[in-house]
Amino acid sequence: LVGDSPKWVAAAGRPANRPEARLVAAAQLIELWLQAGGPVRHALQAISRAERGSDLMNAYKLSGGVLGAGRASEIVVNAVLPTMAAWAEIGRDHEVYTNTMRLYREHPSLPSNSIVDEAKRVLRRRGAPIGRVYGARRQQGLMHIYRSMVLRPRPARQMGFGCRVLSS
Repeated sequence: LVGDSPKWVAAAGRPANRPEARLVAAAQLIELWLQAGGPVRHALQAISRAERGSDLMNAYKLSGGVLGAGRASEIVVNAVLPTMAAWAEIGRDHEVYTNTMRLYREHPSLPSNSIVDEAKRVLRRRGAPIGRVYGARRQQGLMHIYRSMVLRPRPARQMGFGCRVLSS
């Protein structure tokens, strides 16, 4: 870069969340992807080799603490699995789709976050109590329902709840 070093605005928190650390992780992921022939080929290879979600997570984990298991799991759940499921479905690659959905279904829950907690609270108030959410795919579904209810409310009959929970 030409000029002065950028002045990062960093909130308190984990050192791995600092912009500098994220750039290092992104650069190493790009290098990993290039060696595999691109991000899609890397994902296809990782999915075909993975027997369980932890195997796939390990394919995105970087050594030296650059990208740990937690962040790798978030990447796998939030980006890799949904993207590859859609890619396989559009391309009608049944084997990749089946493996991707199996890994997605079996992937353990990510740590709870404020959206999951708020979604449970809102659904409970609207007559659809949610207990413990097992699995990352179910967490993603809960967050989708929450965003649909809060950002784009529509009647419950369109959401398949079986009972009216929205007042919209």
